[in-house]
Amino acid sequence: MTTFTAPIVGMFFRLRDDSVPAPAIIANLPSDTPLSLVAEPDNAYDANAIKVYILSADIPHGEEIEVACAAQGTASDELYSTDWHLGYVDSKKTGAAAYLAPLLSRVSSCVIFFDAAGKPGIKVEISEDLPSAHRQE
Repeated sequence: MTTFTAPIVGMFFRLRDDSVPAPAIIANLPSDTPLSLVAEPDNAYDANAIKVYILSADIPHGEEIEVACAAQGTASDELYSTDWHLGYVDSKKTGAAAYLAPLLSRVSSCVIFFDAAGKPGIKVEISEDLPSAHRQE
């Protein structure tokens, strides 16, 4: 297994354009919360685009996340009954989406992590070795 990491981007676009409370959800997720990745080959901006989702069953229940999402217009019943598109695997700065797109079928797990600055990313386990440029040792 190889561990691959990449930033999550586009969270604030989800809120602005689609009324998705992605920033509030992400800010209240503990590290290692499971996420899902979905290829979006018809994306008008990037044929290698990969959506980052959280399934409703994986959203932690609690007052903090409910209050944060309510402030962005999402009631708790909707929060816990919807799978949310949180953002995308970064493409422009790191090239991670282009690298990961052909490997999606080999992803065995994907979780959220936060870097030293508190920025969210994905940590993915892939079943075959990858070049060292994207490995987390």
